[in-house]
Amino acid sequence: MDKTGKGEHKGAGRKFPWYLPPPDPAALRWISARLKQARQNKSQQKIADTCQLPLERVRALERGEFNLPVGDFRLILKYGYKLQLLDLLEEYYAHLKSDAEQESRPFRRDWYYRARLSSAPGAEVPEEKTPMFVAGDQDRYLWAVPLRKLKESGIVTEFLELAPARRLRPSGETPASAHDGEEIITVIHGRVMVSIQHAGSTFSPELNPGEMIHFNSKNRHLVRTLGNTSALLAVVRPLAD
Repeated sequence: MDKTGKGEHKGAGRKFPWYLPPPDPAALRWISARLKQARQNKSQQKIADTCQLPLERVRALERGEFNLPVGDFRLILKYGYKLQLLDLLEEYYAHLKSDAEQESRPFRRDWYYRARLSSAPGAEVPEEKTPMFVAGDQDRYLWAVPLRKLKESGIVTEFLELAPARRLRPSGETPASAHDGEEIITVIHGRVMVSIQHAGSTFSPELNPGEMIHFNSKNRHLVRTLGNTSALLAVVRPLAD
C-alpha cells in the first residue's frame, strides 16, 4: 500500500520510516530540556536508581536520544520525573501553537478525534497530517503518539512502525520490555511476530494485516517484523495511574 492508501507500487514499504514521519529534532530537544527541568535538584543517578536503569539511559534521554520503547519511556517519566507522557506532550503542543490555534484545534478533544498519517491529495479541502511526537530507534522501530487526547478517556492510542526484515542492515524489532498495564496491538500493514514470555514459556503468534492481539504487558514482550516491507501497527493501552 502506498502512503496515500491508493494502491501498491514497486518497493512500497521498504524504506524506513515509510508510514510515520521521522523524529523531529526540535521536539526531541524540547522534551529533553523539559526532563532536565523536571529533575530539579535530583541527580541523574538518582533517576536511574529509582527506575532501575543504567545511568547512561537517563543521560541519553536528557540529550534527546529516545531509543527505547514507549512503554519504558512512560515508566521512566512516571517514576523518575513524576510526569505523564500525554501531559508532557500537551505542554509541547501549547509551546508549538498560538493561543488562537490552541482554541481552534485543542489538544484535548471533546468527544472524538481521528489521526491522519498522510495528507489527502486531490481532496477538495486538503486535510493536514495529524501532528505526532515520534521517537525510537531510527534503524529498527519508531513509535508515534498523536498530539491529541480525548477528554475523560481511560485509554491512549499510538502507532508503531517497524523496519523491514533485512540481512545487511538492522531488521525491525523492538527491545524486549515489561511494564504495567495491558496492550492491544492491531496490524495495519505488514506482518509481525509478537513474542510474549509467561511462566517460563514463550508464546510467539504471527499476525497479518487486520489481526490483533490483547495481552498483559507485565509479561516481557517484543515485536518483530516478518517480510521485506515495513510494518505499521496501532497500539491501544490504558492510561497510567
